[in-house]
Amino acid sequence: MKILVCDDTPFDQQVAKAALLALGHEPIVVDTGEAALQVLRTDGAPRMLLLDWVLPSADGLAVCRRIREECHSSYVYTVLMTGKRAESDVTAAFEAGADDFIPKPFDRTALAARLRAGERILSLEERLREEAVMRERFIGILGHDLRQPLDSIVLGAELLARRGEGEDALRLERIARSGQRMNAMIRDLLDFARGRLGGGIPVRPACMDLRVTCQRAVDEVGVVFAERTFDLGSRGDTTGTWDGERLAEAITNLLNNACSYSPGDAPVRIFLDGSAASEVALEVSNGGQAIPPDLATRIFDPFRRGAHPHAPRAGLGLGLYIAREIARSHGGTLTLRSDAEWPTTFRLALPRESSNRH
Repeated sequence: MKILVCDDTPFDQQVAKAALLALGHEPIVVDTGEAALQVLRTDGAPRMLLLDWVLPSADGLAVCRRIREECHSSYVYTVLMTGKRAESDVTAAFEAGADDFIPKPFDRTALAARLRAGERILSLEERLREEAVMRERFIGILGHDLRQPLDSIVLGAELLARRGEGEDALRLERIARSGQRMNAMIRDLLDFARGRLGGGIPVRPACMDLRVTCQRAVDEVGVVFAERTFDLGSRGDTTGTWDGERLAEAITNLLNNACSYSPGDAPVRIFLDGSAASEVALEVSNGGQAIPPDLATRIFDPFRRGAHPHAPRAGLGLGLYIAREIARSHGGTLTLRSDAEWPTTFRLALPRESSNRH
């Protein structure tokens, strides 16, 4: 197994290297925290790290924090090497993100035990990751296979509703609307699976005007929330190269969220800012209660729904997650802010030329 050693003392480097070779591992030795981070950013990087606490530029605790912030694709099991033995030091090490620590000078038997513990944890993490991938693939396959028969049901119900009359026509319209809602949920599940499996949500950019797309989304959402007031404004050039259908989906999700989590008499503000040369920004704001800080940090997580008296009972809690993934697929961002005038504002910033094409 490849194990990264980060230590700035040549003698300690040699001791660690010899111990790892004797235990059947492949050591990779660096002498600074930045060098360790650089190795961990590469493909096929080591999954285990022996990290010296005292380093020339950034100490081991700072490196631990950087690893936890940056290395999301695969877990790095980190063992701090140190002569510190105070209880406060041990606590600081674990709070910084270390998985274990070993005193210097270390015993080879103790090192072997710690490495075996790390291997067990990494094996468990890999198994959990594989199971998660399989679940998400299952969701994608199931959603894909359900769409065709459901489309047939919706189309048939719509055709029969046009030919029918009275109560029969009303029942068929309800069936068609229920089918359309199910179709929307399946579409969200498919987008969720694509995003989680690493491929991102596919986009097909073309020249378009974002204001036109916003107006269409407002008109569609306005049918469902007929009592709401939508204030659409803009300035500057709102054209760019984006996927209009995908952005319509993102904007619709933001509008539905604004209407669902605010009082029925509160207006919804949509403002487009095309005054910058490099990007166009869209803001969707609503009144009512501000999003609590603990929820705001997790607002874009999948299957996350806020508690609100006006919140819809149906839905999967994927709207904001998918809207953010659509923004990312265009090379843009979706962020949340709150101020006194508008307690909840989502800002979608898009480069005029989409940087991604799938």
